[in-house]
Amino acid sequence: MTIQYSKQSYWNERYAKDRDCFDWFQHYPALKDTIKQALHGSAGGVIPKEKCRVLVPGCGTSSLSADMVKDGYGSVTSIDWSEICIENMREKDPKGSYEVMNVEDLAYEDDSFDLVIAKGVIDSIICGENSVHAVATALREFHRVLTDNGTLICVSYGSPDQRQWHFEGKVENEFSWKVDWVTIPKPKIPNLDVTTKDDLSDHYIYICQKRAPLPAAISEETEEQVETEVGDSPRAVEYSS
Repeated sequence: MTIQYSKQSYWNERYAKDRDCFDWFQHYPALKDTIKQALHGSAGGVIPKEKCRVLVPGCGTSSLSADMVKDGYGSVTSIDWSEICIENMREKDPKGSYEVMNVEDLAYEDDSFDLVIAKGVIDSIICGENSVHAVATALREFHRVLTDNGTLICVSYGSPDQRQWHFEGKVENEFSWKVDWVTIPKPKIPNLDVTTKDDLSDHYIYICQKRAPLPAAISEETEEQVETEVGDSPRAVEYSS
């Protein structure tokens, strides 16, 4: 990925030229079971998908949001900072909810969503200038709009040694994610010769569960224990796909 992916002008120009639907990284069918199991593993208990409030930042022209609605998710809100992209998607999916918005400045109240699915968003931000601060700002916004025990799912090229410290909040030391991750094979693209090296043949799905705030009267001993657990490194888990 190159620096152009971090620029709004690039995406406006691209979507003006190509109005067809396109899914970066993975299609919904490949992510469906991981999303379902992540919701079932929420610390707040199982969230029925018909009651689940979903935010899809950086939606692009992906069919992810429409596919989730067809699959029974009750509320799916999609945002992108490209006005042309959002106009396009409103035409293609008039029943969907599409808004022009920057992921670093979400116009939603705290605790507005149960699930945030960021597919390629972090990778695009990392391509730009001042990327460490920008990623921290976006993650802070995702964290803010999620309910206690809500889940952030990030699909990325980056391996845990490249992404782990972002999710741990090393910049501001403020996130309370419990982070797990799984790998998923990259989809095969017909007539395209790509490398099959192990480190390039998979995408990484990070499942970040927000933890409820500690009670005000919590003891120092318990607080120290929880902070230690929150600081644990992401671990690989076995999810079916």
